[in-house]
Amino acid sequence: MKKIMISLAVLIFHSSAYAAIPKLSANCPGGIEVLADEGGPVYINGVKGALKQFSDNYFEIKEGDVVISLMTAPDGSIDVSYTGKHKAHGVCSTKSS
Repeated sequence: MKKIMISLAVLIFHSSAYAAIPKLSANCPGGIEVLADEGGPVYINGVKGALKQFSDNYFEIKEGDVVISLMTAPDGSIDVSYTGKHKAHGVCSTKSS
C-alpha cells in the first residue's frame, strides 16, 4: 500500500510539473525557436526538451547544449532567456498565444 501511495504522489507531482507552463512561442538569438502548449511540453527547435521545475513560476528546459529559462510573473507576463554552447546567452522575444 505504501508503494502505491508513493507512486501516486510521484505521478501527481509529475503531472503538475507542466501545469504552470503557458502557451508561447519565442525566438532566441542564434536561430533558437521555443514552442510550448499550455501545460507543456516545451519544444526547442522542434525537439521536446527535458523540463526541470524550480518553483510554480520558474522552469528550465534543456535540449542538447541549449537551456531555456522560462519565468512567469504574477501579472501573466513571460520572460524567456537561453544559455547555449560556448557560454552563449541572451533574452528571447516572446509571443504568447
